[in-house]
Amino acid sequence: QHLLVDIRDVDESFLNNEEQLARAMLELVDECGLTLLSYHCHKMQPNGVSCAGVLLESHVSFHTWPTEGVITLDLYTCGPNSLLPIVPLVEKLFAVPNKNKSE
Repeated sequence: QHLLVDIRDVDESFLNNEEQLARAMLELVDECGLTLLSYHCHKMQPNGVSCAGVLLESHVSFHTWPTEGVITLDLYTCGPNSLLPIVPLVEKLFAVPNKNKSE
């Protein structure tokens, strides 16, 4: 199964924080009952974070564009179970509201 999620209007400081993003990814993997074999996150210059995790079931990765308030998350698993039920969890962990956005 393959899930690709783009989330917009995310807080810029969250999208630029490698540590917070890695924790969110680890929580996502754990909550989904997946097996993380290894991962690597990299803080980009001047901003943004890219992270990739190798799963026993396949992979998870994301890339952020802080100044645009965007994160793209890619989760791929080998198995018959749909990944659509985890979309609310992805939103809970990664859709940190933009504090500077006017309503």
